[in-house]
Amino acid sequence: MERNTIAMSQTRLPARRAALRSTLLGRIVVPADRHAARFVAPGTVLKLLEDAERAIESDPGAARAHVSRVRVLLNGHVVDVAREHQASSPAVSSTRGLVAWRRRRIEAYIDEHIHQPLSAPRLAGVIDLSPSHFSRVFKQTYGVVPSTYVLRRRVELAQRAMLASDASLSQIALAHGFADQPHFCRVFRRLTGVTPRHWRRVHQTAGYSIRDDHAGER
Repeated sequence: MERNTIAMSQTRLPARRAALRSTLLGRIVVPADRHAARFVAPGTVLKLLEDAERAIESDPGAARAHVSRVRVLLNGHVVDVAREHQASSPAVSSTRGLVAWRRRRIEAYIDEHIHQPLSAPRLAGVIDLSPSHFSRVFKQTYGVVPSTYVLRRRVELAQRAMLASDASLSQIALAHGFADQPHFCRVFRRLTGVTPRHWRRVHQTAGYSIRDDHAGER
């Protein structure tokens, strides 16, 4: 009877080893990118599985120890990958400022509403951030505070309008969020060093226009 029991146990060992290996290998997730790959070395896990296979016949305790180490590795991998994912997709990054989709949304919103007042609280609401937090991460992203960015953008878009149309400076000023033409001229000169009229004349004399630029791109 004892011999039969031992024989049956020995015949079941290969199946048990195969089941053990299959189960543990099924839990190993090989990372798709090289950044996550540092958490689990597949070679280490496979070595532990091989040691467990050899020990399962002669030393079940050692086999369990090897399996426990594999479990620890896998659990650590899951935790680290979760942290990696959280770090790569936050609402904002403490070191990089606004994430890409928020940058795209705020830039598009500013351009579409350039004729309107664009305060920091208003812009913060567009991407669901508090005004203070928004101002901080905005400066991390663009290197300037929101009001400076908006003012520069008003001038840049006004420059395009001056070259793409025959609209008066007064019309262009109002269309780009300036209080009036004198306000537009003061800001324009502070940022560019010349008056809007002079800038327009120089660039038109040079034969440059927005339409020509786009035609060259095509």
